Amino acid sequence: MPHDVYNIAHRAKSILLSVFIVVATIFGSVSGVQAVTFINGFDVYTGDGAVNWTTVKNAGYQFAFVKATEGVNFIDSRFTTNMTGAHNAGVLVGPYHFTRLESKDGVAFTSYNGNPFPVGSDPYLDATSEAADFIQSIRPYYTSGSYLPPVADVETFPSFGTTALNKAFVSNWIQLFSDSVQNAIGVRPMIYTSQSAANTYFNATVAGEHKLWEAVWKGTGTTSPPTQANTPSWPLWTFWQWSDGADSIAEASQVPGTSVSVDRDVFAGTTAQLNALLVHLIPGDYNHDGHVDGADWTVWHSTRGSIVNLAADGNNNQVVDAGDYSIWLAHVPEPGTATLVAVGILAAIGTRPKRKLR
Repeated sequence: MPHDVYNIAHRAKSILLSVFIVVATIFGSVSGVQAVTFINGFDVYTGDGAVNWTTVKNAGYQFAFVKATEGVNFIDSRFTTNMTGAHNAGVLVGPYHFTRLESKDGVAFTSYNGNPFPVGSDPYLDATSEAADFIQSIRPYYTSGSYLPPVADVETFPSFGTTALNKAFVSNWIQLFSDSVQNAIGVRPMIYTSQSAANTYFNATVAGEHKLWEAVWKGTGTTSPPTQANTPSWPLWTFWQWSDGADSIAEASQVPGTSVSVDRDVFAGTTAQLNALLVHLIPGDYNHDGHVDGADWTVWHSTRGSIVNLAADGNNNQVVDAGDYSIWLAHVPEPGTATLVAVGILAAIGTRPKRKLR
């Protein structure tokens, strides 16, 4: 080959190689964003039947959410079995509450003025009572081990005639429910809801404060996950429910160990990031700072008698009382005698206060 021709060919080859590297880098980066490696999980309730959690774990499913409660005075019949079985098998598990925010005791809310709920009103009592039932069912797990964050499953909605009123009601209800859960468990519940509902019923404050478990069933598996632009008021989803178990892809790959084709979910992140979500409560740590000390006594003292703020309800009887002080006292690390005497005197002052709706 002549020298000039060789140089031209060599330069052309170098240019083509450089272009190939640039293009490959660009498309590699794009495909890297789209081809996220998901961690597989699922969610179940009593209607899904029995689950062999060891088989689930051995099949590579790392997490699950299980139904705990619904409305008030209802506990899923398989809740304890599912929570215990998943945890013992090494599957990371969290509880969810199916909210009934559109009604109280089965009676639908039919009117609303758009304002925050007055203390003691039916919507206020409904939100805080549902939270209290949920908390009472799940707190023992968080004090005995580490579990995924609790979830508010929001699928039913009121109808007051305007989108603005519906949105204000749902947002106020969820904020009350969430405040109660955060006080007791130390974290806000994640919100499970559909993509459409996420954009319709929640104000910016609620959306900005909560992790989103987004339900979008596309029938195409996990090849086209939701993006931030799909729910602009929310952080990008933490969990995505990609199927209700009824599409052909989910049915063709039923989760081993389950009785039926169940709801399917994924987590976009690493195993370390999934583990970082785990929540554990320390008995007596009423301000959730990881230490049992005088600040926790202050929380107990300031909320004595409360049936709404259950941060210091250490004995889980749905009211902050003297028993919760005893739990704090049993776990505070070697306080000085003078401190104990002073605290004991303060705790004994007065009679037991009335139950407070705060």
